[in-house]
Amino acid sequence: MELLEDIMTENMQETLSEKLLDQPLAETKTESGRQWLVKCPICYRTCYQSWEITDWRKEKLDWFLCYCGSIFREGLARTDIYNDEYIKQYKEQKQLNTRIEYLERLYLSLIEELTYGRRFLDVGFTVPLFLERLKNRGWLTQGIDLLPNNGYITGDFATYDFGIQRYELIRFNDVLSCFNDPVGAIRKAYKLLAPTGILMLNTPDAKAIYLLQHPIEFGHWGSQHRVFINQCQLRKILKETGFEIVLSWLNMAERLFSTNEIHILAQKPEIRKEREIEGDKKDG
Repeated sequence: MELLEDIMTENMQETLSEKLLDQPLAETKTESGRQWLVKCPICYRTCYQSWEITDWRKEKLDWFLCYCGSIFREGLARTDIYNDEYIKQYKEQKQLNTRIEYLERLYLSLIEELTYGRRFLDVGFTVPLFLERLKNRGWLTQGIDLLPNNGYITGDFATYDFGIQRYELIRFNDVLSCFNDPVGAIRKAYKLLAPTGILMLNTPDAKAIYLLQHPIEFGHWGSQHRVFINQCQLRKILKETGFEIVLSWLNMAERLFSTNEIHILAQKPEIRKEREIEGDKKDG
């Protein structure tokens, strides 16, 4: 059943990609009189099809579509937007506490059945509401964020050295698209998880753009993001890393934090023959 779903999703994505790629090209970027081509940060194909989107800050950005289904932009993800104003807007979200409570009710009982330990790492949490709820359930909690927060790690998950620490649950809440190397972040999470540990992940689904009346309704455009991956491609990356997919679905309702997002629970197997995971091979 899962294989059939993967094939159907891949065929749908291919058709949608071809449909968009048939549209007129945006103005070609040039540098020193030569065409400026951009490589996809997921599959490293060279891409040239782009369209301009104005985000909620009125900033115009060029987004590129790759045949692998990913949608990405040039340059590195911006981190300077994470400031006091960002925290203020985060706290002003409608029904913030209710959505946190629903997230707990939806997933935690299942997670606690799947894994034995109770060590939790929240990556990019902004405000420690979910951390506090898990602490009340008996979990040993830790968080890491670019924004300073008393009692938690201030730093970049991609570069921070966790030493020998391991966790039974790691949460990526709307952060995967903000990593300049999202595949590297997934591999690091895998190494940090203890056997049977769970990666709890939600991230904007690139495929959701095609289900909306207009791309602007996607709601996630912004320079803090680097790349949006579709659900089929993300499952493939997780499986190649060594994870087993527990559940995977697309949320388009408002009862959770963000709409048009993939929700995935992926588990590190209890016993797995160790093997080398080859590094990314870039063209050229």
